[in-house]
Amino acid sequence: MTTSNRFPSGASTEQVKKDAKKLAKANSIPLHEALDRAAAEHGAPVPWNRVQEYLASQDNEELLARFPLPLSAGGDFLVSITVQRPLISVTGVVAVGKSISAMLIAEQFLAQTRGRVHLVSAYDLPADNGQVASESSWGHVWNRLKSEYGNRCLQVSSIRRPGEHLPAEALDLTSTRPDRGDLVIVDERNYGARGQSFEEIASVARMWRVGVVLCKIGGPWIGEITREPADGGPFTVHVECFRAPRTEETTLLVTEVLTRKQSSCRVVPGADLGSPARRFRFDRSTLQKIEALPVTRSQTNTRSTH
Repeated sequence: MTTSNRFPSGASTEQVKKDAKKLAKANSIPLHEALDRAAAEHGAPVPWNRVQEYLASQDNEELLARFPLPLSAGGDFLVSITVQRPLISVTGVVAVGKSISAMLIAEQFLAQTRGRVHLVSAYDLPADNGQVASESSWGHVWNRLKSEYGNRCLQVSSIRRPGEHLPAEALDLTSTRPDRGDLVIVDERNYGARGQSFEEIASVARMWRVGVVLCKIGGPWIGEITREPADGGPFTVHVECFRAPRTEETTLLVTEVLTRKQSSCRVVPGADLGSPARRFRFDRSTLQKIEALPVTRSQTNTRSTH
């Protein structure tokens, strides 16, 4: 195994050691105990003397992809997709920018890795005539990604269309045959992975050794995500989308499942509708990082299955 100095949270070994020293001083506990606690907080739930072994196993056996999301307050949120936790959820009510946010997550993945993106969607895509389009929908963002990254962007075939009364359709990636470390965007779960539990979807992801971004309207589904199992199950990151009335800006509340730490990203269109300069993107602004896990609406919903 190789030796790694980077934790699942993105922090280096030296940074975790510094955090442990602060923790020991603040809580009047032995340094060895503080090191164990700091390691767990950064996503390595093992005693400090086994940290390097754990990180090496993550790098060599479990890690599928790792890429940053730009935080609105500066810095980056590091997404780590592993065999154990291959799923990312993107949830929110209707028309808050879930699909666009998923496309921008895919853009970050494409820019930072060598993997491909496989789109699973039943929705119509806008015509792609090779010209610069004023982005009014997620489809325009997808066309831009295809223009920039070519054959690294593929669309999975045989997906039923919204409103069609067909039997439940399980996630099937055989038409594009992804490679290890690729990313799959399922928009939405009801059309691309209907009738499957999260563990069943994760099993497909593990079989292909890929990450899967699951988009879905919020409500009971968020409760299903956050309540069972307690450790987050196959999810590595939860993304909740919010949008103020009469605006096209979307705030993403991003939760790292292992540590329960949250941060904020912001998606903006960049220009008015019709302008060729209109490009949805992550924006860095004055929003501040959230250090504590607040009680959100998602945690008050009761569990429901679909």
